[in-house]
Amino acid sequence: MDRLKCMRAPVLFLVFNRPYTTKHVFAAIRAARPPRLYVAADGPRPGRHDDSEECARVREIALAVDWPCQVHTLLRDHNLGCRHAVEEALDWFFATEEEGIVLEDDCLPASPFFAFCDELLARFRDEPQVFSIAGSNFQHGQQRGTGSYYFGKYFHCWGWASWRRAWHAYRRETELSKPVLASGLAHFADGSRLFAPYWRQIRQLCIAKRVDSWAYRVTLSSLASGGTVAERLHVVPQSNLIVNIGFGTTATHTSGDAENPAEKAGALDFPLHHPTLIERNIAADRHTDRTHFGIAWLPYLRRQVALNLPLLERGWKWLRRTLR
Repeated sequence: MDRLKCMRAPVLFLVFNRPYTTKHVFAAIRAARPPRLYVAADGPRPGRHDDSEECARVREIALAVDWPCQVHTLLRDHNLGCRHAVEEALDWFFATEEEGIVLEDDCLPASPFFAFCDELLARFRDEPQVFSIAGSNFQHGQQRGTGSYYFGKYFHCWGWASWRRAWHAYRRETELSKPVLASGLAHFADGSRLFAPYWRQIRQLCIAKRVDSWAYRVTLSSLASGGTVAERLHVVPQSNLIVNIGFGTTATHTSGDAENPAEKAGALDFPLHHPTLIERNIAADRHTDRTHFGIAWLPYLRRQVALNLPLLERGWKWLRRTLR
């Protein structure tokens, strides 16, 4: 608790229309007592009358600050959607803060998460190779190295921390060319034949606006750095520190079963034991490839069909007209 009482890092809290999840995540933030809290709330969706009431309830919960804290708000009247609402909120946050912690309204952190981020934000503040500090771990109990954390190629968005210098290095969609991405993917493939095709599919889905995800775009931008002087790595704790409580029918990107594919939140011992070198754990990354992102033949073929379905439908219609 002493670490939480002297917390230095500010928190950006991203909310929308889910009072139940917001309540639990805010309780964790309240226990951590950050000195500055930034609340960014997306607005109600057009034609969804229930959104106005839910959004109002969420804002009331997220702004019920009862500890010494500077509160900043970005409360939108209209809905921007998952991608633009988050990107603009991050621009707003890092325009003022040099570094900080980011939590969405369904990412419930264990208490060590805040102290973990606080310490490593200071430790890697001037280390350009380190892009983010994750709260999630998808290694299913496997220890990676001897430290309290390891370094990986993947940006994990379920509770994270970063710096202004890292966010400014994020390449928007129009800046991420195919040759730049191809070079980075080749470097990070780690012998997998499907790694590059998988992420090219994701890029296609983003460009076609079939996926409205800011996190995929940040991941692609990070992967594009592979093999360059500015190669980006991400801190991953040895124990999972985040539980995503947003799975279900009301979610945008996690609408499957109400079960978190990461492990349950665990503990992390302090003082932290730091790795001696900033180097990537390839075995951990390969495990994440397979078990978290599902980089395997069957999912790949399914996505390929989905990507080409409009073209196949147009071809089928043309064939039917021709045969009449």
